[in-house]
Amino acid sequence: MLSSPAMTSDSLSTSFLAERRKRALQDSTPQPPDGQAKKVPSEETASMSIVDSVSLESALASLCHCAEQAWPLLQMSRPHFVACLAQDHDAKSILAMDTKLAPAIFLGHACAAGEQEALRAFDAEYIGRIPRMLSHMKLSPSALDEIAQQVRFKLLVGSETDPPKIASYAGRGKLAGMVQVVATRIAISISRKQKPEVGEEKLLGIASPETDLGLHYIKQQYRSAFKSCFERAVATLSSRDRNLLRLHLLEKVTLEKLAVIYDVHRATIVRWLAKARQDLFAQTKTLLSSELKLEASDFASLMRLIESNLDLSTSRILSSSRD
Repeated sequence: MLSSPAMTSDSLSTSFLAERRKRALQDSTPQPPDGQAKKVPSEETASMSIVDSVSLESALASLCHCAEQAWPLLQMSRPHFVACLAQDHDAKSILAMDTKLAPAIFLGHACAAGEQEALRAFDAEYIGRIPRMLSHMKLSPSALDEIAQQVRFKLLVGSETDPPKIASYAGRGKLAGMVQVVATRIAISISRKQKPEVGEEKLLGIASPETDLGLHYIKQQYRSAFKSCFERAVATLSSRDRNLLRLHLLEKVTLEKLAVIYDVHRATIVRWLAKARQDLFAQTKTLLSSELKLEASDFASLMRLIESNLDLSTSRILSSSRD
């Protein structure tokens, strides 16, 4: 959660200009090898020095006020928001900025900071529009759900070295436009893939590693039946469960990041993953039992071998959830 429950300010323009000067120094050219004095970019610093501080103060206050009015439940101090604005805008840009852009910039930075209320607001305001944004593509409900999850991942989840992409939104276009561009690219990518659309073939690959001799034998004996039953079992999972398995096991998305994407507690993600794996294995077992007609002892041995080689095993999911 971001600092300060309400936006308060003591000279926003001073804070803004100080942040801009700090960034100018950070972005300055390295020391030349010949020992000449390092040149620090002075054009922006000089232009800022002659800006009417009263006008800048008023403009910043208006932007902060507009953000407050739009998102009264979000918590961010005015100096923090001003620092966010200073990342992408100089003083002249602030003076020319339409105050209507402030709420989206504010929401974007609040989401990047991981504020839960901001993430819920983003979901309601922007993710909920995706079906309308892509209505011309005639996508299935499951495809739209997959796209929504991937948009959340691409925009709201960062890495150890890079912030979430949403943090780069600077108000130079509509935030809805940014979401639509990302969603459209994902939709096109999904449409180009052969069915199944959400990674079932990759899950099949995980289920049967060639390196295990016992499972290799099973694949030779029962390859067609196993593949068919496993595919049908995957198809019975909910879209959410398929997405969870794919993101966690194939794309190596951590439990913490999944909790952010789905806006739930980490422990809930653990339970969902464990149940998804259990449901997948149980359904595969039921379908195989009906199709293969093996003796009970042979079938039990077969399922033990399959389960011992499934990366989707409950033990692995639970062990990965330990602190």
